[in-house]
Amino acid sequence: MSLSKRFTKMTLDSKLFVQAYIDAWNSGDADAVANYLSDDGTFTDVVERAISSRDEFTQELTQVFGRSVHRYTLIGDVVTGGSTIAFQYRVDCIDDENPSLIGLTWQGSEFIELNDAGIAVRITDYYQLPVLPVKQLYANSGLSVQMRQEIEAKATNLVETEQLFLDAALKVGELAERLAVSSNHLSQTLNQGFGQSFRDWINTYRVQYAKRLIEDNPSMAMIEIGEASGFGAPSTFYSAFRRVENMTPAQYAAKVPVSS
Repeated sequence: MSLSKRFTKMTLDSKLFVQAYIDAWNSGDADAVANYLSDDGTFTDVVERAISSRDEFTQELTQVFGRSVHRYTLIGDVVTGGSTIAFQYRVDCIDDENPSLIGLTWQGSEFIELNDAGIAVRITDYYQLPVLPVKQLYANSGLSVQMRQEIEAKATNLVETEQLFLDAALKVGELAERLAVSSNHLSQTLNQGFGQSFRDWINTYRVQYAKRLIEDNPSMAMIEIGEASGFGAPSTFYSAFRRVENMTPAQYAAKVPVSS
């Protein structure tokens, strides 16, 4: 095969590889993305100055996908050089449960170093997140401070009294309908009042409930505890628990005193 034909094939293969990789990001499946890394591969987040193993990368992705929904798009050409593939991408927020964030977009670049088997041994990610002040984000929402405080109180009372967080299928629109407010105003209230997205706010309640179950039922399996606490998937339970408590459910259980 001539040099030009080999270059053409390598470029084509690289484009297919990158498109499949981006499709994995759009699936919201942490394992699907992490599977592109070899067992001893690493993911480097240049912005956060963090290097993650494959298992750590999977856990981080689970948390990212659990917080919000985004669409990833390839920008421009895929560049190849030796065993490295480089490309640019765009991210658009399309999360219906965080309507106030819809429209936010940012760009980044990734460099993927492949081994002879075509599996990534190193992924390096550069990106620049959008900086959008809260005041600008909600400049035209029409929600006053008094209205926001009223929604805060009503939402907190309803969720706590009826334990709505135990419903794994609970959506921001459903809660907003119960409160007779718009989804936008509820999201704004949670973002400004509690500094949390709808998912994070609800999951915080679920984690606190899970802690009580762990304390009261030491023989109960963690998967059962996650389900009973309103989490739809074990991965979401573990990532939310780590975010709130800075430890895994099992680590928390190990700290609970054994009753005599």
